[in-house]
Amino acid sequence: EVTVPERIGKSIVTAIGNGAFAGASGVGAGSVTANFTHEQMQARRKITKITLPKTLKLIGRGAFTFLRSLKNITIPDGVEEIDAFAFDDCDSLTEITVPGTVKKIGMYAFAGCDNLSVVKICEGVLEIGAGAFSRDTSLKKVELPESLRRMLTQKLRFHNVEALDFSSSLTAYCPKGSYAEKYCKEKGIAVKTCEEKI
Repeated sequence: EVTVPERIGKSIVTAIGNGAFAGASGVGAGSVTANFTHEQMQARRKITKITLPKTLKLIGRGAFTFLRSLKNITIPDGVEEIDAFAFDDCDSLTEITVPGTVKKIGMYAFAGCDNLSVVKICEGVLEIGAGAFSRDTSLKKVELPESLRRMLTQKLRFHNVEALDFSSSLTAYCPKGSYAEKYCKEKGIAVKTCEEKI
């Protein structure tokens, strides 16, 4: 278990830096992981729980990528941005709630989380990046807010990567008449309005 403190010395912790807890090097973690030893990477892959401080505003690019044993993390209210690849390939996550203080979820932020089955994105979130929830093969339920204004697509040479991958077992819960409802219907994702989930 890892607890990130609210202060380090006299400084308030407001960001988790790019690749700070990455369990492997690669595109998501950036070049920062080149400074870590193989043993450090191995130790990080065994982390099962991370507690983040309430002072946090930014979760950096690839901050927790490849933490394949991570089962429990709560993103605190106050976080404003989850950068690209932040939780990419965190295979043991099963549920995640993104608080409404987050305005932007970066591309591939939660991609490849094989056991992620439930996602709740709270009212206040404005944008979900391309591929943010792609390759999440167990995803069954995602709650999307009325505040959502953009769900991005990355156009690749032979195909497009959507914010949400279509899956026959995925159901999106959205406010009736919202951007999120329209997006999901256009992409062929099963939709239930928020009133229907009760």
